[in-house]
Amino acid sequence: MDKLSTRWSEKRLFYVFNLFLVLSGLGFGILACYVLGDDKLALLGQFYSGGMGQIALASRGELAKTAIESNLYDLCKIAFFGLCIIGIPFISAVVFIKGFSVGFAISFIMTKTGASGFLVAIISIVIPKMIYLPALIMASSYAMSGSLQILRGSRYDFSRLLAGYCVTMITLALLMIIAGTAEGFAAIYGAQTPLN
Repeated sequence: MDKLSTRWSEKRLFYVFNLFLVLSGLGFGILACYVLGDDKLALLGQFYSGGMGQIALASRGELAKTAIESNLYDLCKIAFFGLCIIGIPFISAVVFIKGFSVGFAISFIMTKTGASGFLVAIISIVIPKMIYLPALIMASSYAMSGSLQILRGSRYDFSRLLAGYCVTMITLALLMIIAGTAEGFAAIYGAQTPLN
């Protein structure tokens, strides 16, 4: 029972740490958008318009497939790093970068699309990420815990730990698939909103 409470308190610490990484990534992403000059924002706006033009031509199924593949790739990276002795810094980097990219995207869309940008950001980014980011935090917390167990040379039965790890990651993969599907279908709305 004592070992179980120790493991739970470690995981709780990892949950708080990963939440902090996501939130700080969001904050730095928003800040980075405001730090960019008007010329760089205009250039990014051209890339955004070109990308949205391609998204408008794609089917919802293709968009969902692309988003699902991206989400599962992120999960596989985290799961792999969780099986490495030095995985915690790499997992931290993945989580921070994901938070940064979401924060930057929200800030950029709201800046470049004017009043309609708030609704675009909510529908095309925030709602799908409300599934993705908690799944990312859970996966990274579990992976960090696994990496720490390997680093310590855990006395637990390794095959049992690995089986639990795999089941957890497969369950989280289902959440990533749901998030990718929502993101693929919501991307069409963002593609229909012109930039200012």
